[in-house]
Amino acid sequence: WGGAKWIGVASTNDTASQFRGVSDIHALGFHMPETVTRATLFVAGLGGFRATINSRPIDPTAVRASVTEWHNRTFYWADDVTADVAAAAGAGGKVVVAIELFKHWWGLSNNFFRVAYGPRSLKAVLVLTDRSGTHTFVLPTSTSTGAWRHGSGSALFDDLHGGQMIDGRSATPGWESSQYVASAAAWVIPKAVSGPPGRLMPHP
Repeated sequence: WGGAKWIGVASTNDTASQFRGVSDIHALGFHMPETVTRATLFVAGLGGFRATINSRPIDPTAVRASVTEWHNRTFYWADDVTADVAAAAGAGGKVVVAIELFKHWWGLSNNFFRVAYGPRSLKAVLVLTDRSGTHTFVLPTSTSTGAWRHGSGSALFDDLHGGQMIDGRSATPGWESSQYVASAAAWVIPKAVSGPPGRLMPHP
């Protein structure tokens, strides 16, 4: 995981759910598409998550989530994003990984589930491999590097049983793109969270 840590929100009731990581891969030596032989995005997002890379949805069909015993295991996804990163290497070099978290089963706290497992939590890293076979860990989630920022978005309420309440006036158009300029007022450094106690495993 390249030193990636769990980041997230402080409270299970917090609906702020947008996380944005930005990197300039030109500064890492990836200046041309052919310098990127493989790129893999690893994400563990609780309770559920939707991820994009430079605005392209990783899974356009669904919010990814799992039901498991989190004290034993937590599942992660690994996606091939080589084409996205190669395109960025041949252009401005900017790579934006944007992830929106949803409570799903992990963060439920309602009349049916009185106590949530925990607040929304994210662990992610982008692994790049060059022509020499060298692996570079890009955008490991952390509170110290400043690469990741956290924003509120338009969700006022989110519950797997009770549905969602959305205020479109609070939406952030274009926040997933490499052209978006994040203001310091709207985007803050996310908090460090403990994350789930179980070990990370690939989603079956």
